[in-house]
Amino acid sequence: MKLARGFLQAALIVAAFTLLWGPLVGLPFLPQNPAMLQSALWVTRHLLAIEVICVAVAAAALLAALTLGDPRDRKRPLVYMALGVVLCAVASRGDMYEAIFHPLGAPFFDSVADAKLDARERVMAVALNGTVRAYPIRSVSYHHVVNDVVAGVPLAATYCGLCHTGLVWGREVDGRVLTLHIAGINNQNFLMRDDETGSYWQQVSGKAISGPLKGKSLRLIHSDELTYGLFRTEQPNGQVLRPKPGDEKFYSPVDWERLFAKLPAVVTHPGEGFESKDLMLGVTAFGQSKAYLEKDVLAAKLLRDRLGNTPVMLVVGPDDASVRAFKVPGSDFYRTTEAGTALMLDTATGSKWDFRGCAFEGPARGQCLEPLDLSRDYWFNWRSYNPAGLIYKAPRT
Repeated sequence: MKLARGFLQAALIVAAFTLLWGPLVGLPFLPQNPAMLQSALWVTRHLLAIEVICVAVAAAALLAALTLGDPRDRKRPLVYMALGVVLCAVASRGDMYEAIFHPLGAPFFDSVADAKLDARERVMAVALNGTVRAYPIRSVSYHHVVNDVVAGVPLAATYCGLCHTGLVWGREVDGRVLTLHIAGINNQNFLMRDDETGSYWQQVSGKAISGPLKGKSLRLIHSDELTYGLFRTEQPNGQVLRPKPGDEKFYSPVDWERLFAKLPAVVTHPGEGFESKDLMLGVTAFGQSKAYLEKDVLAAKLLRDRLGNTPVMLVVGPDDASVRAFKVPGSDFYRTTEAGTALMLDTATGSKWDFRGCAFEGPARGQCLEPLDLSRDYWFNWRSYNPAGLIYKAPRT
């Protein structure tokens, strides 16, 4: 009887611990230790097998106690313990993150003419093979992942509100298309899990950090973070992600950035002159990563710099809020105050260029600059994943 009780107690402790370990380690406002995180991910990946073993042990111990134990011994506590193990096993089949942040499922889109978005709202814009789609950040940041196929390309539009990071990743790895969903958190940047292999992927880096595909990387797909008003002007024939019926009430308000900036950060990188929630524009190209304080770029309107030996520039759009980055050819560019479509002039030919980086008037007409991937993150998140990255220091007057 004592032996059976001991096995039941052990099965209940293991079943409860493994059920709770992942959620406890992944609390959003507590820092995640790498070793603890890896242990939690391992347990979560093997949770079903662990719970099944616990149920089998509990069932065997209860059966032995009922059939071989002294009839005078109290059996009710043993039955309760066995039921506790079963309940843990049943609960393990649920998904806490998807219960809180409902998965979007198959995405549907409206035309720009039919979409009902505030012009100030920010969207993640993707253009592939003639198809242009906008993913409103307010909805993507709730669902966290939008699995989509654009012009035959499987991709995932992802957004992490706690770290202010929106990225679009290709979902095909080694010829297999993955279906991704939110499955955890790592120092306020969320983790994705694929349904096909159970591997865990870091949203900000696109790298698998646990599971069969550990060490693999998703392919970054170029996207622009724009105000919807600007997207609507540039892409009148574009498509806009439709809100999921019933979930709109959970979406953040239009001024969500102000609210999220007040939330505490669990990781800090002091000593470099930035606050944890300072917004940084990050560019990784030509062998270097570099961050620019967003308010410096917005003030400059057009900021020239170099990454390695390559000249680049960051340009503020006509909405005074959106920013794009480009590789700069031999000639220099400067911002024009001319009204209308013109945003830049080049010194070599005097051609007029728009915010998309394309010349529409002058000798360079029809030419377009090479766009660079540009991230928009909180300082704590950018520095955490770019520990050796450079920082642009704006000249102070």
